[in-house]
Amino acid sequence: MTAPLRQPLNTALIARRLAPLIREMFADEVKRDRQDAEIMEAAEEVGHAVDRLLQAKFTQLEPNARVNLEKAATRLRRLMSKYGRMP
Repeated sequence: MTAPLRQPLNTALIARRLAPLIREMFADEVKRDRQDAEIMEAAEEVGHAVDRLLQAKFTQLEPNARVNLEKAATRLRRLMSKYGRMP
């Protein structure tokens, strides 16, 4: 059994002092999650562009579909290089 506290526990003060430490601990993880989300969004765009290209194959829409695929792939490559996920 523990001894009773002599002073009332000031939880608000403890929370204020711990908040910056906790925020700092999870800052890198939150940053990484945002980066992952951006990369996954760009990868989805590439997938959609591939689908559109396959649907437009041998039609007059094919050149535009190829350009859109190239733009989506370039964006994905830039994001992956920016976040150090690509050699």
